[in-house]
Amino acid sequence: YICAITLGAPVADPVDHWVNPACVPGLWLAESGGVRRGMWTVTWLLDLLGPELAERAAREGVSREHLIEAEAVSTPAGSDGLLTVLDWLAPTDHPFRKGAMLGFDARHTRGHLFRSVLESIALTMDHHVRAMLAGLGRPLADADLVVTGGGAGGDLFLQIIADVFGITAHRLVLPTGASPASLGAAACAAAAVGLHASIESAAQAMAPARQAVEPRPAEQAVYRSLAEGVYPHLRAATDPIFRQTYPLFHDATTE
Repeated sequence: YICAITLGAPVADPVDHWVNPACVPGLWLAESGGVRRGMWTVTWLLDLLGPELAERAAREGVSREHLIEAEAVSTPAGSDGLLTVLDWLAPTDHPFRKGAMLGFDARHTRGHLFRSVLESIALTMDHHVRAMLAGLGRPLADADLVVTGGGAGGDLFLQIIADVFGITAHRLVLPTGASPASLGAAACAAAAVGLHASIESAAQAMAPARQAVEPRPAEQAVYRSLAEGVYPHLRAATDPIFRQTYPLFHDATTE
């Protein structure tokens, strides 16, 4: 997961983001930091929960995500204190880092595990997006937040995104099998062959409907407390442990 916004001109010496040319001539994309193996971690968790979940989903004709979301939606914001550190794929400059879940107690269920991963994805992206926007001098309140990709199909994830960011979150209502990337490519192609006068007019004509989800004040307050007082300090707590264990389980000669 990353976040991208359009710019009218490239930014010199960007901070907390990088800049690439956009597909529209004269525009640029500012792209935030992201989450390494975000929704991959969701799939990993579902696989780890075993075949029972998959077999039940097959019997009911739904996805595994649909079943586990039904359990996770009843858990409170913050997952009763279960925190996830999303380092299942360590960054190259900190190879010792590992994924972690902190704060288990007897209340926690597999629904809590699922929700905690989704919350960590949203909170991580909130941190990266706010850092990018601060560097660009843009307020988050003015952002048009559209969630795409596999996670956008989950009602719970979209609601968590809205609650964490504190603004309306949207997803595109697309035909089965379609993707925002393919639709964008089609808009560029339509403009190139003259079906539309420009990429902008093609995008406007071809843009699908949106579904909007509003943030909920109580949940938003919980997530702001986590985002500002807890998540920034998680790796300061876990890094020393993983630095010590890393050489025990990784042979430097085979890295």
